[in-house]
Amino acid sequence: MRNSLDLGCVIKHQNQTTRGFNSTDWVEKRPDIDASVCALVADDKLTEPAYVSPAGSIAPIDILYRHRSAMVNDNLYMAHRCGFTKKVLSATLQASSFQSLAVMARPSAFDLWAIASKAAMLEADLPTSASYHFPA
Repeated sequence: MRNSLDLGCVIKHQNQTTRGFNSTDWVEKRPDIDASVCALVADDKLTEPAYVSPAGSIAPIDILYRHRSAMVNDNLYMAHRCGFTKKVLSATLQASSFQSLAVMARPSAFDLWAIASKAAMLEADLPTSASYHFPA
């Protein structure tokens, strides 16, 4: 069984995703993320201030993972551990030993898509695989 990670903020079910993920071969994982945070992340503003609170500037990364300044002297076990822009997701997948990957961002739809394989794929096969899993 393979996992698909759906970071979208639109409520959809697995049977409403792409034909590649709409099968019993995949288990969908979905965290809850506010749409305005998704918009800022999709605009590649992960670390730019979204607003100022009494605790200081709050960026989308702080909302997604926990306020960074609060973690300096606090328990790090409570920190959230992931969140991506297209650049960050590509680099993270490569650093995690994925041999082949394709990443697509659709800022107007506030979504980010990636497929990755630990095994090397032929470069010519990536567009076909992406078209099977990515939205048109």
